Amino acid sequence: MRLGVMGGTFNPIHYGHLVAANEVREAFALEKIIFVPAAVPPHKEQAEIVEPRHRLMMTVLATVSNPHFMVSSVEVDRPGISYSVETIAALKALYPAAQEFYFILGIDAFMEIASWRQPDVVLRSCHIVVTARPGYPLLDLATTTLQRLYALYPCLTIELSEGTRAASMPQARIRGTPYAIFFQEITALDISSTHIRQRIKQGQSITYLLPETVEAYIRTYRLYR
Repeated sequence: MRLGVMGGTFNPIHYGHLVAANEVREAFALEKIIFVPAAVPPHKEQAEIVEPRHRLMMTVLATVSNPHFMVSSVEVDRPGISYSVETIAALKALYPAAQEFYFILGIDAFMEIASWRQPDVVLRSCHIVVTARPGYPLLDLATTTLQRLYALYPCLTIELSEGTRAASMPQARIRGTPYAIFFQEITALDISSTHIRQRIKQGQSITYLLPETVEAYIRTYRLYR
């Protein structure tokens, strides 16, 4: 079994998240994508983040219709700050039958990986799939990020090589492990949770930016006003 893991604040979840997850699942022949809403994300301004229970429920509503998607409350249930290194370890313990885990994140999040807790352990724990985002030159930014990682962790040997999977883009192998960092182009949807929140505050429509069920939930609980 090959599982994808998409973590995030999901404040709120939108079609950009869903499209990225679905295209990565198809490209890497993954059986399931596990969405993991963060309880206390370490790199986000907490004042604008709604309660974890709301973000968890919105993620469930957004994914329930897709049999290849599932949601885990592993971070919401765990006290304290949500660190990816702990989440990956927890998911591997919860799904021991899984042969491979693919941790999915956008290039904007990957650029911050050097500031994560134990990023070297993360890279030695699973595959990483870095997806493109509009306005971000994927390979240029990824190369700069890898150089920064190597400067901080000289023992972490990362080798850039030609792609061998669905996409022809280069990939980075983590020497001494079976894991790699894949760079994946996806359908470019210029949607962000920040923009959605701003539109809600300004009384503007958010229709077609996220699933109708999520929009209805936001309206029912008067979130982001």
